[in-house]
Amino acid sequence: VTLDLAVSFSNGLTLNSITSFNQYEAFDSQDIDQLTMPIGRFEERQEGESVSQELRLSSSAGDGSVDWILGAFFLKDEMRRQVEFQLGPNAPILGVGLDGDTGRFNGGLDTDSFSIFGQVNWRATERLEVALGARWIDEEKDGFKINSSFNGGGPASPVFQGGGFAAIFD
Repeated sequence: VTLDLAVSFSNGLTLNSITSFNQYEAFDSQDIDQLTMPIGRFEERQEGESVSQELRLSSSAGDGSVDWILGAFFLKDEMRRQVEFQLGPNAPILGVGLDGDTGRFNGGLDTDSFSIFGQVNWRATERLEVALGARWIDEEKDGFKINSSFNGGGPASPVFQGGGFAAIFD
């Protein structure tokens, strides 16, 4: 959802406000082996939310040779993701682990960003325009990931922990 507002003042200034909100959830589940005998399944869940706000104050050169813009921007974004891989009852046939061996990844990323900006435009002639602008940004990102492997309430089988899955779900 985005709300874009603009207010023009009699002195030639314009104030713009752009507010945005976004939220999503996604889920995917697959039989990873695509065979009639259950060897393993894969599930992924992801959700996120973001909100942003931008304010701009700008002039209009009109008949003059100079115009400018000043503004500020804020963003808050949060994302969470969980991926799970679980072996089924026929996995031991292939020697990749035991029924119920599970690898799980939990992760997320949070972003907070704030910036201020400005620009001045000078029309020196009809064919020459000079622009000078600057932007200052302060951004912080915090992320995490937690990998685990298990079987029911105990550890995953040694074959699962030491095999090809170990590097993914340590």
